[in-house]
Amino acid sequence: MKLSFQKFFKIFFILWGIIGTCAVIGIVGCIVSIYSYLFQDHTSHDGDFGDVSFMFESGGMGKPNFEKVEYRYDSARSFTGYGDSVYIVKTKNVDVARLDKNFWFTHQTMHPVISEAIEFLDGIAQMHVPEIDFDSDNIYIAPLYIRKYNSVSDASLLVYDAENSRIYYLNLNL
Repeated sequence: MKLSFQKFFKIFFILWGIIGTCAVIGIVGCIVSIYSYLFQDHTSHDGDFGDVSFMFESGGMGKPNFEKVEYRYDSARSFTGYGDSVYIVKTKNVDVARLDKNFWFTHQTMHPVISEAIEFLDGIAQMHVPEIDFDSDNIYIAPLYIRKYNSVSDASLLVYDAENSRIYYLNLNL
């Protein structure tokens, strides 16, 4: 009888060790995959029209004006939606005279809240894109979304640089 109890406990503890080791490996694997997803660099230098089509849906631009995605950055989003995104798209054949004047603004015609949104987005623009001279006559700005109470806290802007034929999407949510 004594021998069977020893055998039982020996098999029990061997199985317990195997199951415990597998559980630890599984938990560590889940933690590593979640960590790598949340803190990886979401930068891409390729893409197609489907990735950036929302930038061309209104305001006098369309699919024929798309050439290529030059840069794309999407940070990991938090549960509250905080995060930032920057896209740079090379365009072609954009006639600035055909841009909708109710959607695209120059620095002379833009509303003060757009200027505040530009100041809010200035930090993200400096991190990811070359210097954008927002006071240039060749820069057109289209506000997609601006949230302001006492100050701007969320903003999404399209910035078209007619001199370099590039359209920028700048988005920051706090």
